[in-house]
Amino acid sequence: MTELKTLKDFEKKFGKEKMNKCLNLCGHHFYSMGAGATGEKLNLDNDEERLIFSLLEMLDFECFNYNSNCNIGLTKEEIKDFLLLNKDKALKLKSYPSGLGLLCGVYDFLKEDLQ
Repeated sequence: MTELKTLKDFEKKFGKEKMNKCLNLCGHHFYSMGAGATGEKLNLDNDEERLIFSLLEMLDFECFNYNSNCNIGLTKEEIKDFLLLNKDKALKLKSYPSGLGLLCGVYDFLKEDLQ
């Protein structure tokens, strides 16, 4: 399978270690506290979607604020900026980290210029 552009861009900007950690964390909060706690399954097709989902999950659960294994060393602004560069892919995801995040507007920055 060929590497996808979003993965290459992330690795170039933030490094392979952060990319791998981000991919490994995908779904962590979803399954423990988000929609996954109700039995819902993640519907992600590839590593590119897993990366985008994981970054959305970090925003939703504010992982950048805590000294934990879920904080991969990116700031809120770095996460948002990267997601804005890939917003077409983020908006096409079939799953989001939590319904509460949707209701509270965590992802609204992706839709601001669409209205």
